[in-house]
Amino acid sequence: MEPGHQTPRFERVDLRSTTLPLKARLEEDPNDEGTREALVSIYRQAGHLDQAGRYAIGLPGEPRNKDSALTRR
Repeated sequence: MEPGHQTPRFERVDLRSTTLPLKARLEEDPNDEGTREALVSIYRQAGHLDQAGRYAIGLPGEPRNKDSALTRR
């Protein structure tokens, strides 16, 4: 990466096709923390903090309202 060049927040991708398999995994095992963390990361990078907050609920080390507080600014 060139000096001073920033990585884009998130490449334009179809979030639905990216997140659907992860959501399906959570339906099978709602306690799968790795899958929840992946969804939180994807949604945060895409700027969808409301959805990131939704999937962060119950994760260890996550402030309960971190993402929802950010969306109220």
